[in-house]
Amino acid sequence: MRDPQARAAYPGVPSEPSESKLEGRACHEASQLLLERWRKGGVLDFSGIVGSLSKDGIVITQELFDAAYEYVNDVAKYCDFNFLTKEVKVEQRVDLGRWLPGWYCIPDAYVYDVSSNVLTVWDAKFGHAIVDVFENWQLLIGAFGIIQALDITEPVRQAVKLDLRVVQPRGFTSQGTIRKWFVTAGAEGVGKYWNELHRALPLVIGETPPTKFGTQCKNCSARANCDTLLRVGYEGIDFAGSLQTHTLTGHNLGVDLKILRRAQKAIEYRLSGLEEQAIHEIKSGKSVSFYTAQQSKGRERWKKDVPHDQVIMMGDLMGVDIRKPVEMDTPSQVRKKGIDESVIAEYSETPLTGLKLVEIDGDKARQIFNNTKG
Repeated sequence: MRDPQARAAYPGVPSEPSESKLEGRACHEASQLLLERWRKGGVLDFSGIVGSLSKDGIVITQELFDAAYEYVNDVAKYCDFNFLTKEVKVEQRVDLGRWLPGWYCIPDAYVYDVSSNVLTVWDAKFGHAIVDVFENWQLLIGAFGIIQALDITEPVRQAVKLDLRVVQPRGFTSQGTIRKWFVTAGAEGVGKYWNELHRALPLVIGETPPTKFGTQCKNCSARANCDTLLRVGYEGIDFAGSLQTHTLTGHNLGVDLKILRRAQKAIEYRLSGLEEQAIHEIKSGKSVSFYTAQQSKGRERWKKDVPHDQVIMMGDLMGVDIRKPVEMDTPSQVRKKGIDESVIAEYSETPLTGLKLVEIDGDKARQIFNNTKG
């Protein structure tokens, strides 16, 4: 959990939302529209969405629509199968004041099935950065807030099970793009995490909360001001000494890689925070030694209010054909339209792009180490 006191003290500098954030908002808008139409008519109505503009002026491309559809389709399939179409809640604020005063969350969608005592919560992500669902505390705390808001009686609450889902169409992992984590009821399931949260809360909201470097630092508004992140990042910088060389293999090589990747992330997180702060200072008319700010540009594109046929006509008048050749849908898009998997497999392929280094968890590492010893 990010330190709420640090984030309150350093809420971050005001800045324009990035292109990726605007695309994420546009994807959520398309998702909400699809869900509204589904809930009213019981079917997924796609008409008029692709090519329309979001509230931020972002074009809803086919890729954005496909991502929204994959998320909405999972919600619709689950709710239709369990007869929960009318019960599902979409983008509704959930109060978290019981744990952190003034805090709240807005789950993308959730539904409580009284008959099975299962609370299902969806988190839709459009970005590429992988979001894991296992022990995802953002989802867990949101689910706890929902349980409180539902005002379930104590005996039933103790038996609630959680079905937590991250839908990330552009985040491919071995678990697929819809990753699920089912948390059983009782002391080894929901109760375990409920108790862990309540043990941590006094420390988090205390006068001197402990801080620890991790992936939570990436988007923390206080990352440019955090002493812990500074120390972790600077541990691997500016060491001068006499010439000594060495070769690493096996276990020592793996340990060094793990340590350096951890330091690399710490440096990246702090660097992004400092860059954000520096741009804000320069825009405010202040001086930052060694740096200035230049206007960056995205990819050139046609103006949104210019009809494509006018641009094509301009090319025709000059004797140039600027029409784009007709393209087929990707295998993934064809699969979503219901074409049989065996047919797709016959005409498609997934090329190998070489080896990449993937970090494994401790249990697997010990297993491999024991096998190599034998």
